[in-house]
Amino acid sequence: MKVEIYTDFSCPFCYLGKKRLEEAIQILKDDIQIELSYRSFILNPNAPLVQNMDSYTYFSKLKGIPLNQVKDIFLQTKEQAKKDNLNFNYDVMKMTATTYAHLIIKSIKEPRMQKEISNLFFKAYFEEGYNLSDLDDLATILKPFDLNRNKIEEIIQHQVAQELLQEDISLAEAYGIESVPFIIVNDQYAIKGAQPTQVFKQYLEQIYNNITEEQHLKNDSCSI
Repeated sequence: MKVEIYTDFSCPFCYLGKKRLEEAIQILKDDIQIELSYRSFILNPNAPLVQNMDSYTYFSKLKGIPLNQVKDIFLQTKEQAKKDNLNFNYDVMKMTATTYAHLIIKSIKEPRMQKEISNLFFKAYFEEGYNLSDLDDLATILKPFDLNRNKIEEIIQHQVAQELLQEDISLAEAYGIESVPFIIVNDQYAIKGAQPTQVFKQYLEQIYNNITEEQHLKNDSCSI
């Protein structure tokens, strides 16, 4: 069964949703063969490469929300993340563009490596205060994978990676995706939002049963 998750590294619910979806797939691994792939979605195409404002002020100006309300929203997501053993740190977060990080993910073909690097990017953005648009910061994040600044610069300038990113953006538009995380199963079924792990598990089981039943119905037929 093919599962695709659309996420952006600046989306706290994508961090939560990705973790929970992966946990659900791990639980089901002995019963359902699932191929998980990662699709890119850019929430704020106009996000700056360099951020001079703290996350609270920037988000307040971006969304037109009072600062005290922003702090309440961030506190709620921080508390929610704690339950999933994620340590959001809005005090150090740099709300910058995520395009470079997406281009790096698009340059990687191996799903396991995509998963690991995606986790690094989410952690770097939400917990460690790295700038995902800074080549030196990216090189620090990707040091375990021997990707230095020069290699990273080559990747983000490569036409193939740019075309693959644009393909994801176009697919998201075709599906009518306006918020993330958004999961597409077998190009047919949709799951929206950062559902709890058990809910993801139930959805995936139900979809698998639907697909299996549909295949049986197709096979129970006469031909000339």
